Amino acid sequence: MVLGCLITRVARSGRFWLGLLLAGVLLMVSVVPSAAADGTCLFDRVTGNTTCTFASTGDEQTFMVPGDVSSLAVVAKGAAGASASDGAATGGEGAVVSGTLTVTPGEPLYVEVGGAPTGGDCDTNVNSVGGFNGGGLSRGGGGGGGASDVRTIGRGDTTTTLTSRLLVAAGGGGGGGDQTCTDSTGGAGGNAGDPGMTGCGGGGSGGDPGTSFMGGAGGRPAGTEGGLGVGGGSSRRVGGGGGGGLYGGGSGGEPSANGGGAGGGGGGSSLGTFVRLADRSETPEIAITYASFGEQHAALLASVAGVGPGKSLANKARQIQAAADANNHSGACATLAAFIHEVRAQTGKKLTAEQAASLTMQAENLQTTLSC
Repeated sequence: MVLGCLITRVARSGRFWLGLLLAGVLLMVSVVPSAAADGTCLFDRVTGNTTCTFASTGDEQTFMVPGDVSSLAVVAKGAAGASASDGAATGGEGAVVSGTLTVTPGEPLYVEVGGAPTGGDCDTNVNSVGGFNGGGLSRGGGGGGGASDVRTIGRGDTTTTLTSRLLVAAGGGGGGGDQTCTDSTGGAGGNAGDPGMTGCGGGGSGGDPGTSFMGGAGGRPAGTEGGLGVGGGSSRRVGGGGGGGLYGGGSGGEPSANGGGAGGGGGGSSLGTFVRLADRSETPEIAITYASFGEQHAALLASVAGVGPGKSLANKARQIQAAADANNHSGACATLAAFIHEVRAQTGKKLTAEQAASLTMQAENLQTTLSC
């Protein structure tokens, strides 16, 4: 189910009980209004960050950068390649990649979460369709896993969409099919990917992995090469499909005439900092994390409603916003420091220790976001 990112802001008029209710709801993690996003967005009061998580839907998704955000931390997981349809040779793992992206406030980003390959059986005439976003197909072997990426130009512009990618987590290659071979596993996705393995009994060779500048060559005989964003596909006989990626892996070669098995598909290549290989039980996803002054400040306003000595803390919270709106960085930082000083002075008096700790943490998160 597609969820938006929502937040309720407390009006400046005296809605005392509503403010108390919101303060309780926002104690740890809440749904907030961040950017317009197709993923599920959660605000964490401990860190002051919002994280929007996108699952694989088989379609393009959108993230709108908030108007006060210029940097995003992204972690992406590519999809694993499928095992051969006969279950003998496994597909390669997808890559987990991270990166910090410099973005333009208010710009749309397009999120492509790699899909798992589908279909296929041990009848070598049935296709295993590669996963969404670049996985190569295989007839009778395993299809390649789709890559997960974030880009600035959507799929509607077919000329430049692939060259606009900011971060890519590669998919794994599919296993080669044979019904007896267990050796022809697909290559894992990675910075440069891993090659697919050669089929048993002197069979078809594995597909080469994608690299940072070109797709992997297909295995011999009859494998096909990967390309920009796509893994090679084996539409003839049982070689594993290449994994998607920055550049896709090549598909595995066909079985040899002497009965050797088909080769596995090569893994795709990634763009970003390689973290690890995803466990095959993990589902592909992309998590985008950012710190937004507006969302942090809205939570602080909700927390101070009706709290502390009169309206002093609420007034300071509004002064912080006013200074920030006026691009008065020093004024906003000075008011934050005064806010924290007053919270500490009122601890055990007008504020409980728990209230004081929460308000101090939120104010310090704002200081971090403003680089005070």
